[in-house]
Amino acid sequence: MTRLIAGWFALLLLSGCASSYWNQPLPERLTENIYLTASNAGTGLISFLQRNDGRMVDVDTYLDASMSRAENQRVQAQCKVDIDALIGGKVNGLPLALPAYQTLSALDCEQYRLVLETGPETLYQYSSGGTGIVVIHLRGRFAVSSKERHGTTVYVLRAAD
Repeated sequence: MTRLIAGWFALLLLSGCASSYWNQPLPERLTENIYLTASNAGTGLISFLQRNDGRMVDVDTYLDASMSRAENQRVQAQCKVDIDALIGGKVNGLPLALPAYQTLSALDCEQYRLVLETGPETLYQYSSGGTGIVVIHLRGRFAVSSKERHGTTVYVLRAAD
């Protein structure tokens, strides 16, 4: 009888663990572009990062640092976007400005920053599509975290691989 009770208890315990495992929500997926030389206002990026702080996310997006318009060039200059570092894949740990403005006169390069910590399984692939188009395909699973530093919200995407 003791074995029967112990067996039932073990079965209940295991089914509870399995049930909680299968009831875990899937990581939210980011597919919208991340703009480094244009505004992220209204794209949902900042709310996505806020909502997923402390969680895992799947990312399949493009870092867009295009220089094809005068607005892009002004944002790049004011926010000091290092295009060569982006193209060369030397962005690990580099705080990247996440511009979020309604008008260029309200451009604030310090309000939001993004730090990427890629891993060996992370896709980081540069491509260009003509004069001034600079995009990097970024794909992988990341842990999102944030911290406040001197009035700047720094979001960190750390590769899970």
